[in-house]
Amino acid sequence: MTVNLVADGTATGATLTLSGPSWTDTFTGLPKYKTGGIEIAYTVTENTVTNYALTSITGTAAEGYVITNTYDMEKVDVPVEKKWEHGDQPQANYP
Repeated sequence: MTVNLVADGTATGATLTLSGPSWTDTFTGLPKYKTGGIEIAYTVTENTVTNYALTSITGTAAEGYVITNTYDMEKVDVPVEKKWEHGDQPQANYP
């Protein structure tokens, strides 16, 4: 699973690849302030994970983020067709 670092709403190009069993990592050595002394607002996004839907991303840059995905169960279609056979009866006799 790939996590992307975002700074002030703009993708930085920095990524982490998380894998089991811990599924944790840390972006390190990031500047806290941009020019002018304004604190940078860091957030994260994740790339799409096959068969999973992104449920939420919670937390803060200071506390850490928790990314939650929900398994998208595989779905199937079951076609159904109704046929009426009335012999010599008119179709108007449908229930």
